[in-house]
Amino acid sequence: MGDAETTSYDRRARRADLGADLAILVVGLAGAAVILTQVPADVVAMQALAVYALFAALGAGVLAVARLRTRTFPGLREATVDGRPARGVRAWSGPFVHSVSLDVGLVALGAVVSSIGVASGSAWAALWVPALVATAWFAVRVVLVLVGRRRVDALWLTDQHVVHDSAAGRARIPRTDVESVRPWSGGLFVDGPTSRSGPPLGFRAGARARPGELRVDTSLMGVGPHDLAAWLRAQLDDDARPRR
Repeated sequence: MGDAETTSYDRRARRADLGADLAILVVGLAGAAVILTQVPADVVAMQALAVYALFAALGAGVLAVARLRTRTFPGLREATVDGRPARGVRAWSGPFVHSVSLDVGLVALGAVVSSIGVASGSAWAALWVPALVATAWFAVRVVLVLVGRRRVDALWLTDQHVVHDSAAGRARIPRTDVESVRPWSGGLFVDGPTSRSGPPLGFRAGARARPGELRVDTSLMGVGPHDLAAWLRAQLDDDARPRR
């Protein structure tokens, strides 16, 4: 397997994903239209909601176009992981970038609503306090991406570790301690003693792996689970061969 992109975007999966994008696009445009035409312009919180609805609709439209233009996913390539040369595969980042952009938009919306609530006084605390808490939560999600505690799905092999990146952070197993590599329909499991650096409790959505395993989702990667498992096994088997 070379560095070229390989696995095609499954047509059935693409149609389902495009359907979800279209639904967000329609709902966002419809919601914004209702607010902009029916709600007085001086109701700033609702106008901010309309702007966010338009932003979400635009993001869904951009993502849908990207899905249509994406024929294949990224294949095996070189990278630098933890300061060391690595080789592996990283998932197509379109959906992840879209998710982060929605978080950024929600932070901006929450900041507007919260500031209006605070300016309105304690009588409206029942409304602006939850908005402030939600804004802080989404802001932390964005910060976790910036500091590398939430990442695009990837599987890397360095000279020391098998490394798995995901929205749940980064996990690694020493190469010499890998016990098994098991493909499944949507990815593969790598078993062994793991160490993890991920988001704090409350921000670990998608963290489905159990202790002692890496659970790699290959659905947006250019190498299928069986081929990726075979490549990883071959690299690890080579470690065990005697050197002359």
